[in-house]
Amino acid sequence: MSSRRDFYAVEMQSRDGVRLECDVDGWRVLNIRQLGAGQRTAALALLARAEIAAPRDPQVPFDSATFLEGCERAAGKLRLRITHRRWKQIERR
Repeated sequence: MSSRRDFYAVEMQSRDGVRLECDVDGWRVLNIRQLGAGQRTAALALLARAEIAAPRDPQVPFDSATFLEGCERAAGKLRLRITHRRWKQIERR
């Protein structure tokens, strides 16, 4: 039985400490409840810029290779540090 690894999510962090995650469902701000009012508005503005830089359309079939490239390109463009890349081990028969 063989297996393969598929990429499904990436977590990024800005210099301000705002953590963003992009997965198969799209972009989201992590730990938003722990942010103050000013940080929250800045985080939501960063989220909007991230969605423009690497849009995720749920109607398009998911391809992990192009998705990972798009997330890495968005991280470079927005000066975000990638903290985690999440993978799944899928067994094939």
